[in-house]
Amino acid sequence: MISRTAVIVEDDAMARRALGRGLRTGGFTVHGEAGTAAAGLDLVRAHQPALVFVDVGLGDERDGIALVEDIRIVSDAGVVLVTAHWDPRTLERARVGGAIGIVIKPFHQGQLIASAELALTLAAHRPEKDTRYLEQIAGILAQAGVLPDRSAAVDARASFESRPEFASLTGREVEVVQAFMVHGRVDKVARALSISAHTVRNHLKAVYSKLGVKSQAELVARFHTRQLAG
Repeated sequence: MISRTAVIVEDDAMARRALGRGLRTGGFTVHGEAGTAAAGLDLVRAHQPALVFVDVGLGDERDGIALVEDIRIVSDAGVVLVTAHWDPRTLERARVGGAIGIVIKPFHQGQLIASAELALTLAAHRPEKDTRYLEQIAGILAQAGVLPDRSAAVDARASFESRPEFASLTGREVEVVQAFMVHGRVDKVARALSISAHTVRNHLKAVYSKLGVKSQAELVARFHTRQLAG
């Protein structure tokens, strides 16, 4: 029988609680929740869970996809990435790094448990030769109606990646700005990314500093000006 155990590595406390609560409701035993890559790796070493849920936008020196490689060295756990977008670049990095599942923010109970159950099955079979299985998982979840509309976020990400001035932003900052372009309000961004409004504001402040803007309105104006110029 496959063990239904998990560890969570997520730097936002609200998102950690949401993941933990959802997994426990779905019949998983959560051995620990960590806010940093180092603490998460320690939990994985100690508990050897079946699954590790890792946020792509960790605020550490290494992002979540890089952490996958470290986890695979110390454990046979299957790694499920948690991200606000599932564009081809993210999926390819995840596949190459060794992740076997994905949860798309904003997630709800159905998506989380469906992703976890699929990952448990994949963990038992390790389909490393299948170069498309993460895309297939995302497609299955989309057809089941458990993924949000990603079109606006993907368009925003493509615009960001084509602009040199946005290269200084961290992965989490890109997620926050993408979500802000789609939702337009801090509270809605917080709900969409399953993080606190306080965390959203902190990331926006960092973005303002890096991009030389002073307000949300100026950020939106600058983004759309660059988009039209492109």
